[in-house]
Amino acid sequence: MAVDNSRAADAAQAPSSQRELAHLKAPRDVFDVHLTAPTAGTRAHPPTFACPVAGVANDAAGVRFTALRRCGHVLSARALLTVQSRHPVALA
Repeated sequence: MAVDNSRAADAAQAPSSQRELAHLKAPRDVFDVHLTAPTAGTRAHPPTFACPVAGVANDAAGVRFTALRRCGHVLSARALLTVQSRHPVALA
C-alpha cells in the first residue's frame, strides 16, 4: 500500500488533521506497508487485514498491531514479542 509523501505533507499542514498526523515528523516516517489478507471474519465487521504470524484479524477487540519499518509487514503485538524473543537480531 503506497502512500504519497506530498499528500501526507499537505494533509499535515491542514488544521483539522494536526492531531491525527502529529506523530509524523519527517517524510521518512511514512513508508509502505504489506497487509496480509484475513482468512475469516464476521459479517458485521469484516477484517481488512490479519497478522501473518499469529493469524489474528484486525477486527479482534483489544489487539494492537505494529508495522515493521524494514519490511513493511504488519504484526500483532503478541506475534512481535514472539519473533523478538526467538530472533532478536532480525528486528534490530
